[in-house]
Amino acid sequence: MSLFHPVEQKKIYEKVLDQIQSLISEGTLRPGDRLPSERDLAEQLGASRASIREACRVLEAMGLVENKPGEGKVIREASLNPILASMAINLGQSDGFNFLEVRRALEVEGASLAAERASDQDIENMSALIETIKIHQQDDYGVDADTRFHFAVAGATHNPFFLQVMNTVSDLFTIAVREFRFTLVRVPGNADKLVDQHVRIFEAIKARHPGMARQAMSDHLEFVRQELERSQRA
Repeated sequence: MSLFHPVEQKKIYEKVLDQIQSLISEGTLRPGDRLPSERDLAEQLGASRASIREACRVLEAMGLVENKPGEGKVIREASLNPILASMAINLGQSDGFNFLEVRRALEVEGASLAAERASDQDIENMSALIETIKIHQQDDYGVDADTRFHFAVAGATHNPFFLQVMNTVSDLFTIAVREFRFTLVRVPGNADKLVDQHVRIFEAIKARHPGMARQAMSDHLEFVRQELERSQRA
């Protein structure tokens, strides 16, 4: 008998995520167990393969599932602490707006401080990440570079407490950037817009212009918020 049952046709990947996570939480699926293939999951859940892929991305970002060569997707121990894991679930359910508010509180001022304090090495590091973001707009390399860029900005504040706060939520931040970015780049033209926004942030920091850096980061996060709202209304 199948462990899964068909899901409702609303926010499908979230329903898929809920089912798989419940099976993990109750111990039906244990570390080392292999998930069915993407095609089999789609058939058992009555969902599209795109929805299965999206749910699996969240599970991988949460550290609940990993890809093993020759085995496929395998259940692993969660890498997040219980509080962050709970928050990550909410992000997977498109409830990331509260976290965006936290990001705005931290990163807008952080960009301003980075513009005042960034070292030549900080600028060099950010420049390399920007180039990676340009080349890999819609793949995992771009997601990784996006995340690392935001942490590079935090590091450029040269405030150890600022960076410590960012590091405390680093797992959650990585999940948020990944989920937000994959949602946004599905819309034609958004990938280019995200590149341009990151370039503006970088150029303002490089120019040592705190006001421009603050505004560029604010505009970027506001764009993310508006696009997430639009995707939920779609």
